[in-house]
Amino acid sequence: MDGSNTIQDVDVLERLRSASGFVFDLDGTLTKSGQPGERFEVNHGAPELLALLNERNLPYVVLTNGTSRQPSTYEHLLTAAGLPVSARHIMTPASVAADFFLSEGFRTVLVLGVESVWAPLRDAGLEVLLPGDDAVDPETRVDAVFAGWYREFSLDEIEVACEAVRNGAALYAASLVKSFRRGSHETIGSSRAICDIIEGVTGASAKAIGKPSSIALQSAAGRLNKDVANIAVVGDDPALEIRMAKENGATAIAVQPGSRKSNGAATHPEGHQPDATVRNLEELLKLLQ
Repeated sequence: MDGSNTIQDVDVLERLRSASGFVFDLDGTLTKSGQPGERFEVNHGAPELLALLNERNLPYVVLTNGTSRQPSTYEHLLTAAGLPVSARHIMTPASVAADFFLSEGFRTVLVLGVESVWAPLRDAGLEVLLPGDDAVDPETRVDAVFAGWYREFSLDEIEVACEAVRNGAALYAASLVKSFRRGSHETIGSSRAICDIIEGVTGASAKAIGKPSSIALQSAAGRLNKDVANIAVVGDDPALEIRMAKENGATAIAVQPGSRKSNGAATHPEGHQPDATVRNLEELLKLLQ
C-alpha cells in the first residue's frame, strides 16, 4: 500500500495487531507540540491507548529526541497532564547513548550538554567528563564526544572537544536535526550546531544517536526485549519515526497530520512511506481493540 490511506490492508492490520511491542513518538503524537515551558497537552486517545497496552501486557516505550529533560522529569510532567507514563518507559537520546556506549565498550565520554544529557551516562556507570572541568587532562583517553541540548556552549569547550576527537574519540550527536518546531517557534538543534563546528575543525563525521538512527531503534528494541521486526513504531514525522522504522524493518504507523518538526518535510520520501496512516490515536485505538 502507498501509506496515504488509513489502515485497510489486511496484512498490515495483522502486523499491527500482532506487534509484540510499541515505540511511540512524544511531541506531536502522544502530546501536542507546545511552546517552551508550557505544560504538556495530551492528544485525544493517548491515555486510553497506553492503558490498553498495559491491560494486554504489551510493552511500549516513548522515544523522544529531546535531551533537555530526564525521563523522570518527563514522567512528572506527563502524569500531571493526564498521561501517566513511568520513567522506565521513556527514552531520550541520552539514555540511548548510555546503552550504546556500554555495548561498544566505551568507558570515558566527554559531554557537551546540560545535566539531563550527561546524568543518564553517569548513572549507567560511564565516566563523564565535562569540557569546563579543571580535571580534564589533555592526555586523558576519551572514547567518545557526545553533544546534546546545550545552548550555553563556548568556543573554549569546543576546542577541548576538538582535541579529544583529534586524539581518536568518536563523535556523536543526540540529534543531527538542523532545527525543530516548539509551538510556533523554530529552534536550532544545538547538538547539530555543536557537531557542525567540530566536524569543520577536525574533519570528523558525527553520528546520530537519536531518531532516525538504527542505534535508537535497536536500543528501544532492547528495552522492550523484542526483535525490531515485531515492533510497531508510531509517529508523525516522516523524517524521523517513519524513516527509522522503514530503514530497520519495523512496522511504521504514521499519525496525521505530520508536524514538520524536523526539516519542513510534509510528505514521505520515496522508500520511506509508512505501512499505514491513521488520522489520530483514537483511530489507532479502535483498530487495536
